[in-house]
Amino acid sequence: MERANGGPVKFYSQIQQDITSFFREAERASPEDYKRLKIFIYGKIVSDAFLNRPIDRSEKIEDFSIYLDTHVVFSLMGYHEDSYNTSAKELTELAKGVGATLKIFSFTLEELRFKLKGYLNDYGFYSSYIPVRSIYYILKKKGVTKLDMMSILESLEEKVSALGITIDYSFIKDDLIDDGSDVLSQLMLYRPDSSVPLLKHDVASLLAIRKLRPSSGVYSWRKSRAIFLTSDSILTPFDLKYFSHTENRTFPEAVSQGDMASLFWLQGATNSDNVFLHNLFASHTRTAVIGTGLWEHFVEELKKGRESGRLLQADIDHIISLSETEVILREKKEGGIQEILSDENISKIKKVAEQKNRVIVENESLISSQADKFIAVNNAIIEESQKFWSKVFNWVGYFVILIAVTLLGWSVWEFGISAIANVIQICSMIVLLGLAVAYFTKKPFILTNWIINLRLRYEGGFIAESIQRKKEKYRLNS
Repeated sequence: MERANGGPVKFYSQIQQDITSFFREAERASPEDYKRLKIFIYGKIVSDAFLNRPIDRSEKIEDFSIYLDTHVVFSLMGYHEDSYNTSAKELTELAKGVGATLKIFSFTLEELRFKLKGYLNDYGFYSSYIPVRSIYYILKKKGVTKLDMMSILESLEEKVSALGITIDYSFIKDDLIDDGSDVLSQLMLYRPDSSVPLLKHDVASLLAIRKLRPSSGVYSWRKSRAIFLTSDSILTPFDLKYFSHTENRTFPEAVSQGDMASLFWLQGATNSDNVFLHNLFASHTRTAVIGTGLWEHFVEELKKGRESGRLLQADIDHIISLSETEVILREKKEGGIQEILSDENISKIKKVAEQKNRVIVENESLISSQADKFIAVNNAIIEESQKFWSKVFNWVGYFVILIAVTLLGWSVWEFGISAIANVIQICSMIVLLGLAVAYFTKKPFILTNWIINLRLRYEGGFIAESIQRKKEKYRLNS
């Protein structure tokens, strides 16, 4: 089979979709057959799991936080196809049921706001008539207007909190990226089609998770303390490869939704069997929609036409409302864009648009400008609060060290060097004992992790409170 025109890849993808459709139909029409199919799949998973790694179902989950990727949050908000929304909601409910805490990083909140703000710019380039694999299509289909989106942007933190998700303000993305420039450059090679801001977000997430984990490598996901849950099928393989998790037999920072669901099932979590299968189905289900890349290219050509004066917004509205547009793009892909925007076709469209005398009443530039200002102020407040409290906690650390050194000097003056030497020897013995326990139990020396987690917890709390006060002061809360 030739690879031309995506031959084997397209063929394999079609097989996956057909199998998924078969399972969905079995679940709906024949529950008994569906149970048998589940047994076959579970048998394969268990055999693979036990051949590669031991599974301890009695091991407990300890202080476990799941940091959600942008698209997982969008699924929880209902901004994706139903199969994705359902699988994400089931998985996160299962996670909360076993004691995990759902969180997002503050820079993920920034990414959510940036993506949603794009809806204001591209509002006129999506139609509820033409299904596109994009949250903008879903928003348009739901009837979300630009004014609605402004309200969503203004109350985004509250909407995220209402989903049971905590926002972690402890990490600054730029600081993480500065420490992980090599990770970023390698991910750029691994995912050359992704935008730089998206890659920076993913790298910052991986590095933040590494900081949250014990200093030594963790093998068990239940004791990893934190993971980054993503719908990206490429990030986990990169994570495994770059950080040598397979060779070191350590658990990756990034975990896909399907893998997380299967881990819960292997753990024996209640109701995890259907959650696992629904996440598996969602990862292979592809409803008949136009791909994101094709539609974005189409939108870029429409924008060029509008900027050159060749197309009016009324013409664009008419183009994206035509069923013929969807058919042409489905059948002819990139070649269909030129056909739709040919001089002959544009001439026909203009005549129809003039006859309908469509009038655009929304002031796009004004709403977009307001959104830009709102997002800029929000980001400035978050950044200012993060930097301020980071400095405060650093100075607290310096002050504690100064007091300790002062006390040590006073002790030497008061009691003599020999008495202090005895104290130092006792402290050294305690540290050595702790290291010995860590060696024999194969668990990290808890004191350093405790100090780091203590700072992160209190610093994050002060930052969140500071942000809330400033938003109330500037009346940025809804």
